[in-house]
Amino acid sequence: MIINALLILYILSPKIGYVDYSVIFVFLSFLLSFRYKSQIQIRIDRSISLILLLWVGTILLSIYSDLYYQDLNLFFTLKPIRQIILIVLLGIVIKINKINFERIVNIIIIASILNSLIVITQYILHILHINDSFLLFSNFNSDVLVIFRKPGTFSGYPTASMVSLFGIILMFETKLDKHMILKIPIIICLIISLILTARTGFVLCILYLLYFTVKEVKNVKKLILILCSLSLLFLFLININKIGILHKDTINVMFEFIIEKKFSTRSTDSLIESYKSLPQNVSTIFIGNGLFMKSDDEHVSGIGNATVDVGFQIYFFGNGILYLFLILLLYGLYFRLSLYRLTNKKVKRLFIILYGILFLSSLKGDFLFSRGFPDQLLILTLVMYYEKKIIKNTMCDYRIRV
Repeated sequence: MIINALLILYILSPKIGYVDYSVIFVFLSFLLSFRYKSQIQIRIDRSISLILLLWVGTILLSIYSDLYYQDLNLFFTLKPIRQIILIVLLGIVIKINKINFERIVNIIIIASILNSLIVITQYILHILHINDSFLLFSNFNSDVLVIFRKPGTFSGYPTASMVSLFGIILMFETKLDKHMILKIPIIICLIISLILTARTGFVLCILYLLYFTVKEVKNVKKLILILCSLSLLFLFLININKIGILHKDTINVMFEFIIEKKFSTRSTDSLIESYKSLPQNVSTIFIGNGLFMKSDDEHVSGIGNATVDVGFQIYFFGNGILYLFLILLLYGLYFRLSLYRLTNKKVKRLFIILYGILFLSSLKGDFLFSRGFPDQLLILTLVMYYEKKIIKNTMCDYRIRV
C-alpha cells in the first residue's frame, strides 16, 4: 500500500524550483523496496542500457551547446538526467515489488481521478471566491491563473488535461468488462476535468471517443455506456450553468471552434505561426541556439527571439538536429519496449493509442518525456517490459474493482 501511495504521488507531484518531488517519491519507493533485504543487486537489461546510453548522449550534446554559447541552459541537461534516474529506480521498484500490469493501471487511474477532483475543487473554490490558489504550487505561473479553468497539481493546463485523458483511455480500454454502470461517475468526473483544463486533452478525447465508438459499434452495452455518460454530463453542465457555477469563459474557450463555427482558434493560429519558424544560422541546425523555447526569428516587438511551443521545435532550436534525432529515437525505443514480448492484441492496441496520442500532443506542446502524462506512460511501459509472464489473450484479469 505504501509503494502504491508513493507511486501515485510520483505521478501527481510537482517540481518546485530545482526540487523534483516526483523523483523524491520514486527514491523513497526505491528505499522501501529494500527494507527487508540485506543487499542490493542492480542488473540493467541490454535494451535499458541502450536507452540510458542514448540519454547520456543527449546530455553530452547539451553540455557542448552550453559551452559553445557560454550560457548554461539546464532544461536540456536535467530532462535526460531525470529520465535516467526514473528508468533505473522505477525498474528496480517494479522488479523487487513484482508490480504487474493490473496494479499499475489501478495506480494510474487513481492518480488521474485524484487530480480531476483537485481540478474540480480548485474551480469551485475560485468561482465561489473562497480560495483562488487551492493546491496551486509555486511552479505554476500565476500570470496565467484564470477563474474559468484549473491545472490541478501541474504547472500547466494542457498537462492536467492529458493526465485526465490517460485515465479515460485506461478506463475504456481495460475497465468496462463488468459493472460498467459503476464506472459512469468516474468517467464523468474525468471528462469534467478535461473541460476545466485545456483543449489539448479535450479535443484528443473527442477523437478517442469517436474511435472507440467505431471500434465497438457492435458492442451495444459499451455504446450505451458512452451515451449515458455524455447525456448525464450534458445535463449536469446545463444545470450548474443555470445556477451560475459554470463560468461563461469555460464554455467560450473549450468550445470556441464550435461557437465561432470554424476549426481554427487563436491557439491553432499561434501554433501555425510557430511552425513557420526556421533556423537563420547554420550553427542552429547542428547545435541549436542554446535557448529554451526560442527560435532564431525576432519577436514581433523586435525584442529577443520569438517563442516556440511545439515540443519538437523546442529540442531542435535549443540543441540542434542531432539532439532532436536522439529524442525521437528514444521515443521509438520506449514504444518498442512497451511491446516487448507482448502477444495480447488488446494491450498492443492500448500502447499504440497512448504513444500515438503522446506524439500528436507533442505536435502542439512540450509533452515528450515531460511530467504528468509521459510519466504515467513511462511506468506503464516499464511494468509491461519487466513483467515476466506473457499476458493472456484477454484483459478481463486487468480491471479495477470500483
